[in-house]
Amino acid sequence: STVNNQAEGSENNIGLNNICGVPATIRSPTWFRLDACTGSTTVRVQPSISGTAAYGFVVYTGACGSLTPIACSDTFGTAGELTFASDACQTYYVAYGPLKPATSTQFPVVGPGTLIIACTPSTPDADINGDGIIDGNDLALLLSQWGS
Repeated sequence: STVNNQAEGSENNIGLNNICGVPATIRSPTWFRLDACTGSTTVRVQPSISGTAAYGFVVYTGACGSLTPIACSDTFGTAGELTFASDACQTYYVAYGPLKPATSTQFPVVGPGTLIIACTPSTPDADINGDGIIDGNDLALLLSQWGS
């Protein structure tokens, strides 16, 4: 959706420099809750109009009112994208919106876009007994549980 311009000092803006050390600001972010897979999760906005401004993302964990940022995007261009390590037992809160670099004097005007979320599950660990070696002992443990 199209977002209206707001003053840079607005409390609705997220300054990424204080959160992730990225000299940029997200204007009037849209928030969503994400229950991801264990592995890596990618969130992306693909603008439907070519040449529109980039989107930025911040991913948080925790409870509302006590959120901790764990990942930020710093991609400038025609699409915003962020990939982060995720855990299926964790709920994530994602804020995204138009991204303005610190060197710009005003927020860009953005057009509509499509939000894409992709999850890449992690590969199962074959070191079943946790001794740091994948060997016959792991296979023996696996076979001992076969059919159980």
